Amino acid sequence: MTTDNDKDRIRFYGIVSVVALVVMTWIIFAATVVKNGNTQGAVVPGIIALSIAALGASFLKGEWGNVRDGIPLDDERSQRVKDKAGAWTFYSGIYLMLAMSWYDDYMLDSTGTAAFRDASQALGIAIICLAALFGFWYWYHNRTGEVA
Repeated sequence: MTTDNDKDRIRFYGIVSVVALVVMTWIIFAATVVKNGNTQGAVVPGIIALSIAALGASFLKGEWGNVRDGIPLDDERSQRVKDKAGAWTFYSGIYLMLAMSWYDDYMLDSTGTAAFRDASQALGIAIICLAALFGFWYWYHNRTGEVA
């Protein structure tokens, strides 16, 4: 029978694995860019990989102390903050997608070219914006305490 602390440890190791995979992906991308002969193009992916590694290590160090001491990763309040941030991200995301489509139509009408190269570029931008929106809404609801 697994205890809550065991579940938190398993979840913590899952988070560590995801952070490691993201960092390795950026490193492989930088190595591929260097292999293709563009050493200057590898600077940005290298900086991103180092930033994610540094932020992830500092976050995970604090969380590991909690897991080791038996403190749960999520309490009721933090779960409600995540739920509320997710809901607000969903609502904001609808308007984000609407604004992106209007912007693309506006650029097509005024300049004759689309604002986005293809659908995958628009999707990538939307995913990055949604992640930033979730971070903002999580910060906002965590600071204001509006989690009823």
